Amino acid sequence: MTEKETRTIMTRYCVIGGGAAGMSALVQLREAGFEVDCYEKSDRVGGHWQHDYDALHLITSRDMTHFEGFPMPAEYPHFPSRKQVVAYLESYAREKGLYDIIQFNTAVESVVPIAIEGPVGSAGWTVTLSTGESKDYDGVLVGNGHLWDQKVPNFQGEFTGKASTPVPTRTPQTSTAIASSWSGSATPAVIWRSTPLRTTSRWMW
Repeated sequence: MTEKETRTIMTRYCVIGGGAAGMSALVQLREAGFEVDCYEKSDRVGGHWQHDYDALHLITSRDMTHFEGFPMPAEYPHFPSRKQVVAYLESYAREKGLYDIIQFNTAVESVVPIAIEGPVGSAGWTVTLSTGESKDYDGVLVGNGHLWDQKVPNFQGEFTGKASTPVPTRTPQTSTAIASSWSGSATPAVIWRSTPLRTTSRWMW
């Protein structure tokens, strides 16, 4: 079978995750005429925007960050808040009918290439779900995000304050000391929200 023939018969796809990337992939594949299933382990669309700290906001401008043909509302500030981004993502899902397509509360437990003599994955992939079902797909697109699994480093020495990753920090916490193990754009916002007394903070690289 030629490479062209292989591409022609690849018509059934699986999208993992109902966040921004997953929804975009789902819409593009369906508009191209492919059969697509999408699995989201939570009960809502939006990915990490639904669960991250309350002070989160876009660090790219409103007019440069949107789905094709579906701009953010003009009344949004140039750097929308977490809640505004969530509302935008949910409105996109409603507009595209994704709530009727995405299978919520369903996690993907494993993705295994179907055995064949040839390149790995050329025969498709077996996707096993948390429901116990297993389904075969020609291709799998992974959009589960990079914040789904917290990485908490070991701290050398004694620390009596609160150690946390940014993901679960939803509301201000009163603390006299905080250890930060992250150095991205989330760090200053979380430290500011977590230490209203503005006392001691320590960053770990």
